[in-house]
This record gives sequence, C-alpha cells and structure tokens, in this order.
Amino acid sequence: MVELVIHNRFDEKLKSKGIIKEDTPSDTVHEQISEDMDFFGQEHKSADYYYHNIEGIRNWVNSWAHLAHQETKTDYVRIALGHLVLKDIESRKQYTDEKNLFWRALISFSKRGFHKTFFKDRQFLTVEKTD
Repeated sequence: MVELVIHNRFDEKLKSKGIIKEDTPSDTVHEQISEDMDFFGQEHKSADYYYHNIEGIRNWVNSWAHLAHQETKTDYVRIALGHLVLKDIESRKQYTDEKNLFWRALISFSKRGFHKTFFKDRQFLTVEKTD
C-alpha cells in the first residue's frame, strides 16, 4: 500500500509540472481520503459515486470543501485523481523504484486527461441562450 509520504511526493511532482498550484495543501485531500476509508472500510471500493469517477470525486470534494474557491477545488479533484492513479499503478507492482512509479503514474494521469480536469461548480456554469 502506498504510504502518505509517497502520495505527498507525487503531489510535489504534480506541482512541479504546474498541474496543481504550489500553495494548495494536498494533505487536506489525503487526510479526508483516509478518514473516509476508515469510516467506510472496504465498502468505499464499491461506492462508485464516491471515489471512482470524476463526477463522484467532484461531489465528494464539494461535500467537505464547499466553501473553497473554484481553483482550490480543481486542485483537490486533481490530487484525489492522482491519489487513485498512484494506488492503481502501485497495486500492479510493475515499477522498479519510486521514480519509475511516479513516471508511470504521470503518464497514466495525463493519458486519462486528468491534468485538464476542472471542478466545474454547477452554480457557476452558464447556459447559452438559443434562439
């Protein structure tokens, strides 16, 4: 299992690539994930709305960070997606060291388009008028 310190180092990689802002506290997301995993136990794996799709992650972030700014929520979504990608790559045991783990995770993260994912708060979405 990937330890929190590894997740934090991966977050630093995401920050260095400009995917998340330098000042976003990634510990907040990992602590919330840990709390929820403790609460739900193995059931969290079957709660697709909760963790395993982008819309579910947006809803999850909004449930505990509803007062955060849009940019911060976007970073939180990307951090949570990074958390999932890193765990997925780690679970396959197809890496040689931490550098290789991060490299594989970054490729997977990018191929899935997660670096372009935004929070998209519904209250700020605009509807174009059609005639």
